[in-house]
Amino acid sequence: MGAALQATGRPIVYSLCEYGRFDVGTWGRKVGASARLSAPWSQLGLTAPPASVRDLWKQVDLQSAGDAVAAEIPAHGVALFKLGQAKHGATPHNP
Repeated sequence: MGAALQATGRPIVYSLCEYGRFDVGTWGRKVGASARLSAPWSQLGLTAPPASVRDLWKQVDLQSAGDAVAAEIPAHGVALFKLGQAKHGATPHNP
């Protein structure tokens, strides 16, 4: 399975789940690692950067320049963003 996931050429995000067994809380911290993740605006249905990007978890506003939203997610961390209206009348992109 690992080889098949690596062959996709895409970043893979996974989480540990114990389904009530194996006490993952005692060993899971040892295998966690931070990850840098990004999503191009086009994959989010936008043709231009949004007017605003807010990190809802950290409660801070971020720059919306560039061609993607990106974040460094710490081990056992989470990120949640709210995107504002598209800049300068950009229209949604339907791939």
